[in-house]
Amino acid sequence: MCRGDSATSQVDSKAVVSLERKPSKSDEQNRSSRALQVQETSVWELEEEINMLREQLGCAEADRDKALADLVEIRQLINEYNYLKDVLYNTQKELNDKDRAMELLRSKLDEAEAEREDSKERLREAIANAEASEARSRQAVSDLRIRIKELEEQAENKKDRDPKIESLSEEISSLRKELKRAKEEEEKSRKAMDGLASALKEVAGEAIEAKEDVKLKLAATQSELDQVKRENAKLKERTKRGEEKCLKELEETKKEIEVYKNTVERLRLEAEEGLLAWNGKEMGFVSCIKRAEEERDNASREILRLRDLLKQAISEANAAKAAANIAIDENSKLKDCLAAAGKGGLRT
Repeated sequence: MCRGDSATSQVDSKAVVSLERKPSKSDEQNRSSRALQVQETSVWELEEEINMLREQLGCAEADRDKALADLVEIRQLINEYNYLKDVLYNTQKELNDKDRAMELLRSKLDEAEAEREDSKERLREAIANAEASEARSRQAVSDLRIRIKELEEQAENKKDRDPKIESLSEEISSLRKELKRAKEEEEKSRKAMDGLASALKEVAGEAIEAKEDVKLKLAATQSELDQVKRENAKLKERTKRGEEKCLKELEETKKEIEVYKNTVERLRLEAEEGLLAWNGKEMGFVSCIKRAEEERDNASREILRLRDLLKQAISEANAAKAAANIAIDENSKLKDCLAAAGKGGLRT
């Protein structure tokens, strides 16, 4: 009876020890599960932050692409503006050349006008001199004619009375010769005047023709100059509008670039903060994982120890059961012996 009770108490104590140690395994699993849940929650939060940063980065990249497109457009505007400046420079140069040509034509016109006036003045003086000479020749011829007539009349009156008539005849003959020379001089003067008048007319015609030619060239050049000035004004206006547009686009692009820089800087700071937070959380994750691994290893070692204890308890329980069976058999035999002894005493 004592052995059976002892075996039973040993089995019960082993079972109690086993039952008392099993909750520690569940506690370790719960702690590991909670740590994993915390890790999963932190990872989800980090994924949300990463997605948000990716969206912000996408917006920043879109702003960057827009700013780059604006820069390309501004470069095109600048190229067009430079082209217009070159065209304007060439047009201004052509305009200056036209101005110089106009001044040269005006100078030539003034020179031709001055030369024509000088030639006309010289011709007028020559004509005046020729006219004066012709007038003097005519006066001389007229005087000679009068003198010859007077002498002829005197000679006719004194023909029979004056013995000096022969000398009068010689004087008349001399005066007639002088009259002839005067007529020849008058004819020469007349021809010279006709030549001078023809030359004056020719010079005047050439001057008028040259003046008209210069006027035509001047008018054509003036027309070209006016056309160039109008084109120059249009180019200046176009260049001014292009410059204003270019400056406006450049200012807007500068603002957008500034916004983009601020956005990039903000995202960089947020990324650095997120990276620092991630590093901190990663270190926490590593610590949690290490603790979980340590707890898992401890739990594994505890499970192995509990398994060994369980095996030992089962072995002891089996041994106790065998001892109990033996004790029951002995108890049964003892009861049989006691029963047999009781019966023998009664018979006596």
